[in-house]
Amino acid sequence: MLAVLAVLAVSTSGAAWPANNQPNWYSRTEGTGIPDLLQDPLFTRPELDASVMHLPDASRLDCTRPTDTAQALSLIEVVDLSLCNNPQVAAAWASIKVQAAALGEARASYLPTLNGSMSSLESTVEYPENSALNSKNMGATSYLGLSWRLLDFAARYNNNAVAKYQLESAIFNRDATLQKVMLSVVGAYYDVVTYRANYQLRLEAVEFAFATVGSAKLRLRMGAATLNDVLVAESALAKAKLTAARAKGDYDKAMAVLYQSMGLPSDSPIRLSFSDDVRATQATDNLQALIDQVKTEHPAIKSAQLQLNAALSKVDALRTEGLPSIDFSYNYYQNGYPNQSLQTTKTNTTNVGFTLNIPFFEGFARTYKIRGAQAQAEQAQYQVDSVTQQVLVDVVKSHADSASSVSNIAFADGLLQAATQAYESSKRRYELGVADLPELLSAQNNLVDAKQEHARCQAEWRSSSLKLVAAVGQLGHQQFTGSSNPQ
Repeated sequence: MLAVLAVLAVSTSGAAWPANNQPNWYSRTEGTGIPDLLQDPLFTRPELDASVMHLPDASRLDCTRPTDTAQALSLIEVVDLSLCNNPQVAAAWASIKVQAAALGEARASYLPTLNGSMSSLESTVEYPENSALNSKNMGATSYLGLSWRLLDFAARYNNNAVAKYQLESAIFNRDATLQKVMLSVVGAYYDVVTYRANYQLRLEAVEFAFATVGSAKLRLRMGAATLNDVLVAESALAKAKLTAARAKGDYDKAMAVLYQSMGLPSDSPIRLSFSDDVRATQATDNLQALIDQVKTEHPAIKSAQLQLNAALSKVDALRTEGLPSIDFSYNYYQNGYPNQSLQTTKTNTTNVGFTLNIPFFEGFARTYKIRGAQAQAEQAQYQVDSVTQQVLVDVVKSHADSASSVSNIAFADGLLQAATQAYESSKRRYELGVADLPELLSAQNNLVDAKQEHARCQAEWRSSSLKLVAAVGQLGHQQFTGSSNPQ
């Protein structure tokens, strides 16, 4: 008993949750009333912090460190803000705490339970026919009881295994959630990049159309063009303005989605740097090697596998709970027993014993509990297969997208070069009067489209590279530093 109390006393040091690291949502769940004296006396909570993200590449993100919103934010800062503000990440950490508490309950079953009570009593006896015999006694009773399960044929061991597997599953589920959030933010960020480039190119097309209108009017004054050429050029200018307005709307919508992904209102005074800060690499890794790596290392698959282990351990736990158990009990009574009248004399009673519990028959309830646990284990196995299949599909698709995006870059470079040369040629020919206006407008549109495709391919190349790393489950800070064009 003294050893148990010593363990509990030692566990108070360093067990309290550090208040300076609590996120805002944490304080809302603490409630009011008598505070807990011990936060984690059995050391079940893992060495993780809700405000510090441990990414797969061993990098750490401290959410308590403020972000300088006066400066334009790069992609890595956008991702960090999203991770710190995302409710799914916070919920994943809450799940870890839930499972840590369940593990604490399972570990507590190995310890004895100690109960005590004290009562102050007044006992009055009256005889209506002979008041001389009336009596009144005042006194106090106390009770101390200790019970300790000594043997249960591994029932507690199996319950601890269930809680341990579920806690480990929750930790890997948090890692998988981080990957999903980063993947979602990367997609939203590069949507902004693509729509921004499209908007800028449409503004450039408006400038081209303005210049074309000026050239057409100049040629009209010189007698080298007709009024119809001026009207065609003005019509092209109006169409270019409309297209630019639509591109602006698409860009604003993409920005609003990105702001929501970051957990910020759409009117937040935050700017993006759009810096080229991604280490995008060609998907040269062998696909089968990636698949083999994912099967053993992806956090979502690990989480599902641990849930299967927990379900199988639950079956074992239910079986062993139906076996006999042995309990030790110690009870001390002073001046009587709880909820009974006060004795006339002082007494001290001590009971020490062992109890053998044998569940002979439970109305087949345990049989059906075991059948239900077996069915849950079967469901967990199918869940492992489903998660594995989905993860492998994402890896295969991301690998193909990453590989094709590299070749698309080369095609986009060739298209841009050809469109630029064609526009320069048409522009000179129009100024010399040997080309008509429709030819020049067509060359302008082709050049704008080529620039748009080039910008789109650049964004797809970088985005697909990050999506491949996220699909493998290894996306971290290292992928957001440095970049170079594919050869």
